[in-house]
Amino acid sequence: MLVNTYFNKNDIVQCNKKTRGKHFLEKALPGNYYIVTSYFVNNFGTCKLFLVDAQGDQFFTTDNCVSIAVDHKTFKYK
Repeated sequence: MLVNTYFNKNDIVQCNKKTRGKHFLEKALPGNYYIVTSYFVNNFGTCKLFLVDAQGDQFFTTDNCVSIAVDHKTFKYK
């Protein structure tokens, strides 16, 4: 099965809803922005994301709960 993981490290994402996934990290809160630090696809095909907020706190969510706000490939440094 081919899984489309369109998230990359250093993408900025916005959380749209709270995940139902289980993990020891806190769940990402809806309405907040996060930076993707890493991701993986589990055996069931779900893309899991590890995130960091502006204060440096770590969070966890799944790909269905977030949308990309700033793609690292299209971001222009000033």
